[in-house]
Amino acid sequence: MIVNQSFSIKQSIVLPALFLFATLLPQTVLGAVPSTLTATNVEPASLLVGSTNTVTVNFTTVGGINKKDAIKITFGAGFNIAAASGGACATFDDAGTVVTSVAGQVVTLTRQNDGSIQTAAAETCTINNIVNPVTIGSTGTYSIQIVNPSNNVVQEEDLAVTADTIVADTVAPTITITAPTKTSGAVVTDTTILVTDNAAVTAANVIIDPSSTATATLSCIQTDSKTVNCTTTISSSGDLVIKATDSSTNISTSTSAGYTITLPDTTVPIVTITAPTKISTAAITDTTILITDNKAITATNILVDGTSTATATLNCTQTNATTVNCTTNISTSGNLVIKATDDAANITTATETGYSINLPDTTAPTIAITAPTKNDVAIITNTTIAVTDNKAITAANVVVDGTSTATATITCTQTNATTVNCTSTVFTSGNLVIKATDDAANVTTKTEAGYVITIPVVDTTAPTVAITAPTKTSAATITDTTIAVTDNTAITATSVVVDPTSTATATLNCVQTNATTVNCTSSISTSGNLVIKAVDNAANATTTAENNYTINLPDTTAPVATITAPTKIAAAAITDTTISITDNKGITAINITVDVSSTATAVLNCVQTNATKVDCTTNISTSGDLIIKSADDAGNSNLTTEAGYTVNLPDTTAPVIVFNAPTKASTSNITNTTITITDNKAITAANVIIDPSSTATATIACTQTNATTVDCTSNITTSGNLTIKATDNAVNVSTVSENGYSITPPPIQIQNQTFGGSQICRTGEGSIIINGNAISSSSREVMISVILSANNTPVELIASESATFEGANYRPYSGQFSFILSPASGEKKVYAIVRTTCFETPVLFDTINLEAGATETILPPTPPTENTNIPPAPTENNTNVTPTPTPTPTENNANLNPNSNAGSNGSGTESGTGAGAGIDNIPGSGTLPENSVVDNTQADGEILGIKLYAPGQLIRALVDRKVYIINKNGTKHHILNLKELAKSYRGKTIFNTTIAMIKLYANEK
Repeated sequence: MIVNQSFSIKQSIVLPALFLFATLLPQTVLGAVPSTLTATNVEPASLLVGSTNTVTVNFTTVGGINKKDAIKITFGAGFNIAAASGGACATFDDAGTVVTSVAGQVVTLTRQNDGSIQTAAAETCTINNIVNPVTIGSTGTYSIQIVNPSNNVVQEEDLAVTADTIVADTVAPTITITAPTKTSGAVVTDTTILVTDNAAVTAANVIIDPSSTATATLSCIQTDSKTVNCTTTISSSGDLVIKATDSSTNISTSTSAGYTITLPDTTVPIVTITAPTKISTAAITDTTILITDNKAITATNILVDGTSTATATLNCTQTNATTVNCTTNISTSGNLVIKATDDAANITTATETGYSINLPDTTAPTIAITAPTKNDVAIITNTTIAVTDNKAITAANVVVDGTSTATATITCTQTNATTVNCTSTVFTSGNLVIKATDDAANVTTKTEAGYVITIPVVDTTAPTVAITAPTKTSAATITDTTIAVTDNTAITATSVVVDPTSTATATLNCVQTNATTVNCTSSISTSGNLVIKAVDNAANATTTAENNYTINLPDTTAPVATITAPTKIAAAAITDTTISITDNKGITAINITVDVSSTATAVLNCVQTNATKVDCTTNISTSGDLIIKSADDAGNSNLTTEAGYTVNLPDTTAPVIVFNAPTKASTSNITNTTITITDNKAITAANVIIDPSSTATATIACTQTNATTVDCTSNITTSGNLTIKATDNAVNVSTVSENGYSITPPPIQIQNQTFGGSQICRTGEGSIIINGNAISSSSREVMISVILSANNTPVELIASESATFEGANYRPYSGQFSFILSPASGEKKVYAIVRTTCFETPVLFDTINLEAGATETILPPTPPTENTNIPPAPTENNTNVTPTPTPTPTENNANLNPNSNAGSNGSGTESGTGAGAGIDNIPGSGTLPENSVVDNTQADGEILGIKLYAPGQLIRALVDRKVYIINKNGTKHHILNLKELAKSYRGKTIFNTTIAMIKLYANEK
């Protein structure tokens, strides 16, 4: 497949007739015989094999060097002159500059100012960065030519300048090691190495020699062709040995001895547990532990770790400084975790899981009785019993034993599988005996002796309460109300309280005067009736009221909100959360709101229950914390939080795509278009792509900014509309297009050159073919052939799989050009620019499919595609040049079957002996009707038929012979190789007129 990106096929095959004529003129027309330069010499500074030099060029000119003349120096094939630079000539008679250029093995020095060298003047020029051949022996002769750039005519030359002899390099490199630090407690990094050579040495050939006993790494930099500088990282003690090999394989080694590096020990010990037995009905004792360390470890630092769920003991023995061996006794089920700490405090743990030890249970439960009171005049209720067992015990199996002499009841609670806790009520004097039986039927009893309970005569007289209230009305808290409480038997200060029926809010401070008297002061803070309740020690109670307190205090008490949340996690809005708000004075429903700091989204519906209470229902639609703000009628407010709502509503919102396209029209790739994608929930960078409907060719690079945002950059390489597709994590999809990108490469402007007043060079067109237009390749190496406008010769070529040619360089072109495809299989597009001595093509490209498993096998070159598809251009208005007419070959328009000996007007049989070859069914005149089909199939199966199509369509297959195609308008095109033409332009327009006649000339291959 061949594509010329900037020109149509018809344009690409038109050349000036003048150029064709000029190329056919004899050499003598273009210039006189060159004069001979004298005193010529080309001298490299060094003749060592492979060395990089400055070359001195000497010669004496006969005719002088005119302004802008070129000096061409040709080097033998063994020289590498690609980096030649700094051309300078000593004896020009002005201060003009010299431009240095390289083509093949030729260095050209071009004059840039108006001065010149007079006749018979001597000249000395220097050229830098010339690399000697890499083989020993003759360089071959050099040549020096003086060329006039206006017509490229050689004026003076010496084509046999004396050769030089390249000699072997036998001098090994010199290694200098500088080691400021040799002893360190850390890695040594200040040792440097300088390697120099008389010819050439490369950084890759400076290494650490295998004999080096110090462990080290090198980082080497090529300073110039003869010098390498290296830095090192040395991580262990020993001698550092450096080895350097120059380009002639001369080897040097150098040793820096005596590095002593003591690094801190950061390596943890290694614990190996061997457990032959994991399941047993007795203690397991055959588990062994081996602990090793790279430096030192002590037996006392091997322990059963606190995270071990199996109960075990260790017996550890110090085998040597770095090894400890331990035996174990594992008595309970679980995981055994061993902790080892070496002498440098490096710690490791190792776990052996799954021990199962089922020992028979022969241990009876343990009973602990706590009896704060043993002697009382009433029932004793503060005795508690705690029962524990090593395996399992049940609350129902803890009872008051039949031997108990004190009458009692117990209430037992199962705390866990091995623990039961009980409370008791002891009614009579005597000894309390508790019996406990575990799940393995092990029994124990425990006695708490000496309970003495003496029940007194029943007291039925309630206390007397006397309230004294000097002040009943106040704007502040009233504190002068006093209460005197007396009882006939006994009363305690803590038994005098404000009764719940009191409508006045008050606090008491009561003092025990004696066993039967209590005196109290009060602090009354709200209006209402004060009601005092007194209960004596026999539980006789009385209440006394002091009515009509009036207290007008400012309200400074915030409301109290109580949130009830049965549901906190749901896949839909949560509606069963309720809020109850109460206030000491007054509160209104409209003052209950969802606070702005609430991270959960909610709607409230509040109802006024009474003056001091509001009740609300909710509708919570998003996850977060619900924060309710309550404000009472006095402006006191309060925030109440119910945290941790999780509402997972289905996500039905597609992402939002926003383009920023500063540039829509360009002559090169557009790279400043950015795309930002945001989503209400979550989106991933990998789910942002270029939609298949995008008509602009582009790539995007996307970065995950956060869970809901992706930012992308783009590289747009062709015109069209860029369409981006984004899919969020809930599979909601958006596509957005940015329309109207226009990328038009600038036309290449080539300065026309003239000869004799007429143009001889035009803007270049052409195309490339990969592997002779093959569809696929099994090798990554392919061959690129160039097709250019007639009589133009490719000089160098740059090729890349990137249209920007990043990292690629021009290389000489000689018939074909080797190129290595990238490894991934599939269709490959290869871009190229071709240079001639006259012009540079626009970017060309061809495609080929790289087969899976392709190798880098070097392909043998195939013959380059001839420049066959370019017909002559129409005659320019170049009145001073007369083109030479093309001679017409003798025609044999017979039945020209290439497989027969048929004569003229034959039928394709083997009946004739005519001199020509031909095609079946062509009339003797050679003229074909429009849209007729001519067909011939050779014995080898190759289809050589020609099918004629309407204007603008394709010639599908053409004969591999010289052919003239004559259009209806009389224009005649001479095609050198129609078969290659058909392959090269498969599917493309060739001519815009119907083909009227095809003439195949005999014996013209």
